[in-house]
Amino acid sequence: KPPTPRLGQTITLLNGSLYLFGGWDRNGYRSDLHSIHFDDLKLDMGSLLNDFKWRDIEFEVDGQRLPGHLAIFYVRCPKLVKLVRSNLSYLVSSHQIASSEVLDCIRKKRAIPMDQRPIIVPIQDIRFEVFQQVLEYIYTDSLSTDNRSFGVELRIAAERFGLKRMRILTAIHIRQMLIPQNVLATLQA
Repeated sequence: KPPTPRLGQTITLLNGSLYLFGGWDRNGYRSDLHSIHFDDLKLDMGSLLNDFKWRDIEFEVDGQRLPGHLAIFYVRCPKLVKLVRSNLSYLVSSHQIASSEVLDCIRKKRAIPMDQRPIIVPIQDIRFEVFQQVLEYIYTDSLSTDNRSFGVELRIAAERFGLKRMRILTAIHIRQMLIPQNVLATLQA
């Protein structure tokens, strides 16, 4: 059972789990203990990856679409929000969408009205599989181990979208995959 909203609680991070103790809520003082395991959080956030029900936007990459949730991008990837904004500015200025209401919502970090969803955002110069991995990282803060075939592309994407930790992880991954037979091909990529 999740903890009730409260103030004055004690929170600590220990061995990959977040522990919350005490505080007070509208019913008075609380002396309960709750733990949140980050593996559970990764699973919960990861479940949104292919969730078209609650999406604000859809990214169109190589003719395929992926759902996106602006609230997550505001926190995890501001460069992606900037890309969405610039795409919407273009659509409004070229009269492809009649109202600038959606653009105002994004500027002011407000929810996009349900009747205006989803906003389609084309993503250029990146393969679908690579962008899918970028979104997986944004949602779960981890990379799949089966991304060997496009490690350099992921590194470039991490740079493009301002994902510093992903850049470091991909660099480590690329170093681990280097062998004499693929060094030149990797350096040329």
